[in-house]
Amino acid sequence: MTSRAALALAVLVAASLFACAPRPLGAADMPHPRAGLWTWVAANGRGDFCSSGQPVHIPDSTVACPSVTYAKTDKGVEITGVCGEGAAVSKIQMVFSGDFQAAYAVDTRSNLAIMGKTPIVSDMHAHFRFDGPCPPGRAADDLK
Repeated sequence: MTSRAALALAVLVAASLFACAPRPLGAADMPHPRAGLWTWVAANGRGDFCSSGQPVHIPDSTVACPSVTYAKTDKGVEITGVCGEGAAVSKIQMVFSGDFQAAYAVDTRSNLAIMGKTPIVSDMHAHFRFDGPCPPGRAADDLK
């Protein structure tokens, strides 16, 4: 094989490997729970919200979390955010699992680091159940 043919083959192999490599995930790649009324239950309470069908996300992350990553795992989809700055920084990891049309679960771990203090770690597990259309007159109030 000539060096030119070997180079062409190497470029072809590299291009095919690159094309098969998984692309990084973004917010739009996350599951979209069904639009409508959802009820949630967790150890610290219960409630409901009307979903517009937007992708799952870390609440308030668009403003407070300059670093957010998205991944598919064997447990579901995972969103990790590093939020805050300066003396107080929180790492939030949320794992979402379920079918997102009828029911899903979220496991959240938050690690708050405040300069000079012992980190505060909290875990929460919540279940979400679809209950049907939003009541008339109630606008979508997604978990911001």
